[in-house]
Amino acid sequence: SPPAQKSTTAGTSAYTTGVRVTSLLVRAWGGGGGGGGGTNSGFGAGGGGGGAYAYTAAVPVTACTGYTVTVGAAGPGGSAGNDGTNGGKSLFQQDTTLSAGGGSGGAKGAGGGGSGETVANSAGATTIAGGAGGNAGSGGGGGGSAGHQRQPARSLRWLAGAGGGGG
Repeated sequence: SPPAQKSTTAGTSAYTTGVRVTSLLVRAWGGGGGGGGGTNSGFGAGGGGGGAYAYTAAVPVTACTGYTVTVGAAGPGGSAGNDGTNGGKSLFQQDTTLSAGGGSGGAKGAGGGGSGETVANSAGATTIAGGAGGNAGSGGGGGGSAGHQRQPARSLRWLAGAGGGGG
C-alpha cells in the first residue's frame, strides 16, 4: 500500500477515487469542543467535550468519482467569562454515509465540562461517543480531535485531522 495522504485543515474538500477503487475504509473523528473561559478572579472553567469517532471498513464507491470530505473544526476556547464553542462534525459524502459529531464546548468560569458527542449523532458501522470535558478547576481543558482516514480496498490511503480547542 502507498503511504497515507495527510491534511490537517478543517473544512470541506473533494476526493476523487482511483481507477479500480470500489470501496474505501473510512474513519472520522468529530472536532473537540473548546474549553470555557475562566473568570478574572482566577476561577477555571470546564473543559471541552471530545468529538465522536466513526468507522466503516468498506464504504462502496465508484471508480474515478468525486466525493465530499468534511473535517470538523475544533471549537475555539471561550474568552474570559464565556463558554467554549462546540466542535464541528466530520463526515464522508453525507451524514448518513459516515459521520462523527463534534464535542460540546465547556462552560464558563466555575462551570462544568462539555459533553462528549453521542453515537446518536454519528453514523458508521462502528461509532464511539467522545469523552466528557473536565469540570472547572484551576483551568479549562481542551477538546478532542477531528479528522478522516480513508483507505481504498486496493491501493490509496488518505488522512486528515484538526485538534481540539483549549480553554
